[in-house]
Amino acid sequence: MLVLRIAIVTAVLVIGSTYAVFAQQPADPPIGILLAAGDVGKCGSEKRHLNDDATGKLIKDQIKAAKDKNIPVAVLALGDLAYDDATTAQFKCFYDSWTKHFGKDMLPVPGNHEYNLHSKAVPYFTHFKQYGNSAVAANKTGYYSLIFPPGDANAWHLIAMNSPLESLDKPEKPDSAQINWLRDQLADEANGKRNCVLAFWHHFRFQFRLSWP
Repeated sequence: MLVLRIAIVTAVLVIGSTYAVFAQQPADPPIGILLAAGDVGKCGSEKRHLNDDATGKLIKDQIKAAKDKNIPVAVLALGDLAYDDATTAQFKCFYDSWTKHFGKDMLPVPGNHEYNLHSKAVPYFTHFKQYGNSAVAANKTGYYSLIFPPGDANAWHLIAMNSPLESLDKPEKPDSAQINWLRDQLADEANGKRNCVLAFWHHFRFQFRLSWP
């Protein structure tokens, strides 16, 4: 079976509830489960706006449910993980609600806030090298690929992209290092190495923004 179960996980403050929305409902069991969430991690009195603790708890519960059924599971952490400026101190709040509970299950990508004060997003890479998936953070480019679930003959090829990097590197240039790397990744797929590919990154193609501080 080639099907992955994919869920966008969020905690909604205004209705006081948490939920996981699955993009599809395949026959059980899937070969793996991916949970996805981003724009989380806020210190201080405004922490409630992002409801990151509740989202973190929901993810932790979903991970436990998957592992109880021996289903491989991973968390796509989709950037802007430590508001407002992704400093080392602000990543401590993200650690408290996310990393210390399921850091080894996370597949992170940076968002634009990771680059607010640091042109090379140093606190982001340091955080994941220290507490999370060190292999992910090792090359310090923010883009990488892996096979999920590992060891499965029908595994998917997951491609993590660093979307803020393209903004910094002038996106009108079609030959950036990241884009050339992506072409190589997709060329492997064209040669039939894997049946299914999933790419993920921080920026939405379309978005609707609510106003909040």
